[in-house]
Formats: sequence, structure tokens, C-alpha cells
Amino acid sequence: MKFAVRPYRFEAKDGRAVEAELGSLAVPMNRSEPGRGTVQLAFVRLPASVAKPGPPIVFLNGGPGLSGIESARGRLFAMFEAFCATADVVLLDQRGSGFSTPSLACDDALVLPFDRVLSKADVLRALDESTRRCAERLRKSGVDLSAFNTSESADDVADLAGALGAESVSLLAWSYGTHLAFAVLRRHESIVARVVLAAPEGPDHTYKLPSRIQRQLESLSDRARAATPKSPKLVASMRAVLEQVEREPVRIPWSDSDPQAAVVGRFDLEWTTAQGIGDTRILSRLPRWYARMARGNFGDIARDRVLRAYFEELRTGMNRSLVRTCMDCASGATAERWRRIENEARTTLLGRTADFPFPEICDAIGNPDLGDGFRAPVRSSKEVLFITGTLDARTPADNVAELAPGFSRHRHLVVEDAGHSDLLFPAAAQRAIAGFFSSGEVENERVRVEPSFRFEHDRPVLLYDGECGFCLRQVERLRARVGDAVAFEAYQEAHWVNIRKENLAQSVHLVDGDGSVSSGAEAVFRTLAAGGKHRLLYSMYRRLPAFAAVSEAVYRWIARHRGRLARVFPRS
Repeated sequence: MKFAVRPYRFEAKDGRAVEAELGSLAVPMNRSEPGRGTVQLAFVRLPASVAKPGPPIVFLNGGPGLSGIESARGRLFAMFEAFCATADVVLLDQRGSGFSTPSLACDDALVLPFDRVLSKADVLRALDESTRRCAERLRKSGVDLSAFNTSESADDVADLAGALGAESVSLLAWSYGTHLAFAVLRRHESIVARVVLAAPEGPDHTYKLPSRIQRQLESLSDRARAATPKSPKLVASMRAVLEQVEREPVRIPWSDSDPQAAVVGRFDLEWTTAQGIGDTRILSRLPRWYARMARGNFGDIARDRVLRAYFEELRTGMNRSLVRTCMDCASGATAERWRRIENEARTTLLGRTADFPFPEICDAIGNPDLGDGFRAPVRSSKEVLFITGTLDARTPADNVAELAPGFSRHRHLVVEDAGHSDLLFPAAAQRAIAGFFSSGEVENERVRVEPSFRFEHDRPVLLYDGECGFCLRQVERLRARVGDAVAFEAYQEAHWVNIRKENLAQSVHLVDGDGSVSSGAEAVFRTLAAGGKHRLLYSMYRRLPAFAAVSEAVYRWIARHRGRLARVFPRS
């Protein structure tokens, strides 16, 4: 095996950086046929800051296909940097992913038309053709697609540990990365120190149970009704909307600059909802979206950036790479699990859509399958920490109930209000992981995300300084003018808002139903306009730059002197 490292300045997206090493390791592409080429694994090693570090912590990202290196440049950077206080951190790009080569990227990306309705069969047919073309091109370039599976990846991890000179490594895995970690435990248990499995996907959990998705929707429906008793039930709204667009697809303007309309059909909504079922951004908006669509308003699909991104992914992002196709088709499912999935699909709202396009797409790459031996339960005496989120329907706590009997030394950390993608972000979860890697223990087995999950307001929300007397008086006046058209909330209480506290302290902010934000004078004018008052002022603000500039200048002066104004104009 060829192994090389060089000094590397690892930079986060926010400008922070650490001195690290960029490495590469050549491993056989197919270990059963070692003469068929190699895979170059890329990794970054963040060095420990202590004289006697513990076993290196190897990060196994999800997807399959997500880069371990690139993911650490974002919100996880601080966590990995903190882990360096006890051990080296190794960010691995698994075979076929990130900077590792060969890449399984497809040259001719699949783009489906926006201006006509697409059924599940339509998408599958186009995806099958695109996948076959991509697979043929990769094979001609020397890529053995059958070698891109979780067993080979597990052997890659063992080879990497050996190349690093580590007697043992700890594994930090998320989502599909946990599926890989189970394979490492089965095949190379002796090299493993401790394992953290966030969003655990067991050997036979690749394809999701429709009942888990249905349960999430029903729970979300009940929770939304408890928060807003007069709102329609989510599941009922979904069923009505899906039946409506199945009978008559809806055309919506896609952008102000593009006269072409997008056509929304049943499969668009089924797929978007099923794919977003573990995304708390989707979950917080889902009741509002479907309530509006039930009233005939489908504009959120084009206007809301999160929903729009999911809708676009179905039509433009389904075949960028064959990594997931190869890995998931090889992992497959036992006959018992398939029977359960098929039976549950008949009685649930979204059926098998969460797994689309599997298993049908597997025929396009030759139906690789690792067999039921790969999918058998894993047993290990290693210390394992399972982490699940209460809002994660893709890898729910039920998975742990099935997996835990095989692990005599396991702990289970539950993160309240965490979705599938949130589990590694809460500070409390990161502290628990660090403590587990150090001692094998966790202090608390239940923590919460901060800020707590909440449904996004349907109405615009004006955020103001609740500790400012002058501000409170002006808010009372605005509230009297606009009535129920706008919700009012002190920013000190608005933990759901992703706006800097220093900005909120300087001026009022209006958060509209689509997530757009305005502040200062514009927020005041928009608030009045939302309540049907002084719409001319807001029109002037938008159309007359000089008027807008003067308005903001006056607002800034008032905001700077609000303490004095409160004394001059005391609250009556």
C-alpha cells in the first residue's frame, strides 16, 4: 500500500484554521481481485494537542457519498478541534467520495422537465437510463463498480489504521457512516477502541420502514394541533392535497424572471416530504405548507428556499454520482425486511417513497448484493454510544432497540427535538461524545437541542426588544393597528430565530411566513402593510430610494435615543 502525508493548513468556512496533514492511501479496488486497480483514499489528520493522545478518532460521514473532509469545514469544525485535546482526529473521504479517487461522479447530470407532471414511473425510467450510461462510462475507465460496497470500505478503515501506525482507533460515525462502522466491528473488531453511532443504521436498516415515516407524520400532526388548536390536522391536509394534485396537477410561477411555470404533481410532494422527514427545517414548516396547499396556495414551493431546494433536487440532482447507488444496492435488505416494507407501504400515506429509487434502480448497475451474512446482527464487547433524535424518522430509536442486544457495553443518548441531520450539532451532545471517548461514560442520557424545535409561524412575526419601555409602547400601538395579521414576540424569548442577538437589539425585525427577514423602518412599513394599513408608505419605501434612505436614517436616530425618548414620553 502506498501511503503519503504532507503538511496542510485545514481551513474552516468561517476563516478559522489549524495546522494539519493531508494524506493519501492506496488500497486495492477489489480485494478479491487485487490486480484490478487501486483506490486512493484521501484524509486529513488534525493532530492532538496533548503529549500522550488516546486512540485516533476516525470520522465516518454519511450519505453514502458525503465528504468527511468537507463536512468538517462547517459547523462541526469546533467539535473536531475540541476533540484534538485528547486525540488525533482523522477525517476520511470514503471510497468514491470527496477527494478520494476514482470518483463515481456522472458526467451527464439528469435534468427532468419542470413544466410537466412527473410520475414515479417517469422519474425511475429516466434515472435508470442515466444510471446505465454513467455505469458504462465508469466501467470503460477501469472502475469496478462491484467493489464499491460497505465491506470493502470497512477494510479501507482497517488499512488506514495500520498505515497510521495506530494499534486501535475510535470511530465517530453518522447515518450511513454508522452502517460502515458496524461492518468495521464485524470484520476488524480488534482495531476498534470505542464507537459513537449517531443516527444508527444497522446492517439490515438500509431501506426504511414506511410505518416509521407514518408515525412521524402523525406525531407531528398531533404536536402541531397542540401548538395551534384551530389548525387542520397535518395528515388529513396531506391526504387531501396529494389526492387533489393527483387528479389535477398544479402549475405555479417558478420565478419573476422566468415566465415558465413549474408543474407540481403527487410524486413531487410525496418525494419532497419523504426526503425531508428527518430535516427539522422541513418539519417545522410542514403543517403550514400543507395547510396553505389545502387552501389552493402552492406558492411556497417556489418561494421558500428550503422547500424549493428539495423540489429542485428531484428534477436536477438525482444522478450526480453512483456512490449511493452502489453502496445501498450492495447492502440491500433481508427477505423478511422487504416483506415488512411492502406490507406497510400498502397502508401508509407515503408508501415506499422514502427509499426511492431503491431497489428498482439496482438492476441498472448489475444488482450487487453482499448477502444476508452481511446483514446479520453484529455482536461486540466494545464500548458503544448510540445517539438518536426524537424527530428522526430515518434512523429512529427503534433501531437501537433492535441493535443494542448485540452490545454488552452500550449507552444510549437521546437528543430531544433533534432530526436526522442535527445529532452532532448540539453542544450538549458534543460534550457527551467527548466524555465518552475519554472515559466510556456519559453524564446524561437525555439532552436537548438549542434552540428547541418549534413550528414556524404562519403569520409574519415582528421581533422587538422586550426590555425597552419605549419599544413596548410602540409595539402596543402597532398591535392595535394591525390586529392578528402579525404576531409580536420579544426577541429575548424568540429562541427559534437564527438572527444575531446584537442585530435584534439594534432594531425590530420582521420574519415573514416564507422566512424572509427585514429590519428597521422597512420592518415597520411591512408590518403596517400586512395589517392593511398605510400600504402606500411601504410602496414608497420600495420604489423611492431617497424615501427609503431617509426613513432608515430617522429610524436609526430613534433607535439610538430610545432610552431618552422613553423618559420624555413615559408610558401612560
